[in-house]
Amino acid sequence: MANISVERGTLVEEQRQKVVETIAAVNEGNASVKGGTLVMKKMATNINENIKGAMGAMRAATIKEDGPISENPERQFYQSGVSIDQRFTPTTVSGVQSNDGKVDYKDPTEIPSPPDSLEVTGLTGAQQILEKIAIGEGATVDKLNQQKQFGIGTSKYDMVYNYGKSLAPSKPITQMTLSQLFDFQNQLINATRGKIKGQSKNKGTSAVGKYQVTKTSLFGSNGTPENPEKNRWADKLGLTPDTIYSPEIQEKIGMLALREAGLDSFIKGTRNENDFQDRIASIWASVSTSSGGDVHGQGVTTFKKDLSPLFQQVKDENKPDDFSDPVEVPEGRGETIKPKIRPEQ
Repeated sequence: MANISVERGTLVEEQRQKVVETIAAVNEGNASVKGGTLVMKKMATNINENIKGAMGAMRAATIKEDGPISENPERQFYQSGVSIDQRFTPTTVSGVQSNDGKVDYKDPTEIPSPPDSLEVTGLTGAQQILEKIAIGEGATVDKLNQQKQFGIGTSKYDMVYNYGKSLAPSKPITQMTLSQLFDFQNQLINATRGKIKGQSKNKGTSAVGKYQVTKTSLFGSNGTPENPEKNRWADKLGLTPDTIYSPEIQEKIGMLALREAGLDSFIKGTRNENDFQDRIASIWASVSTSSGGDVHGQGVTTFKKDLSPLFQQVKDENKPDDFSDPVEVPEGRGETIKPKIRPEQ
């Protein structure tokens, strides 16, 4: 029943009408009576409808997120929900083609360096020796950035003596042919004559590139790009006057120099570590001898303690296969022990 107040026991017509309206409203379940006055409440119905609508939207959203992820290439989320700039797309990094998100590093010239660093990873022991030597020769980010003012590149392959402050080339040396490089090296010798620590007053330097290669080492004292002296690096590598002094060529030169220092004989075990270090020191002024000596008198920055772990890495990478000679082997515990047989060559 509705909440109806009766005054003096008399039910007037007006009150009777309100009672009728109240009962009808109560039967619909949508009314409340206060002080004999019917007040219709639609708010509850609206709230109920809003709740139902919100729950439906939530169910729809859940189904969408749990379903297949769109193949839209601009999508910025992986299935894990971690935000990324965009889905990974294989790209070319420093000349190396990506393969399923992995880069096959084969050449140190093609391995990208982390920001603000010239350290690279994924190298063999021999390549790491060369990287360590290059850093000792001055190929560090802060020093190479000095070349910005001359617009000659800041990569380690574009490094020139004194970072261009003694003489800046007309363009980055990695864009030069060997003929152009030869001309610049002659100019650099004249510009630095008498200014090189550890050298006589009438001598200058022609050191350029990642491994600070000199004109004499590349072409010989009297050689030229057209006619390098026999067994000089341009001759051994078959380089021509039109050969670009590219990072790839510089890496070939660096590895050739390391082999001339005795890399192969060191691997074979016919040259010891100290002798190998001493021969490296005779090529690169920044490398000390095994006893810490300075061959060129220009100051050393790379010592045996720096290279020794890399020497060991070279050894470990080139260990011979553990094959036994097919000699008679005693039986053990009733079983015949079969020796490993060295494969045919």
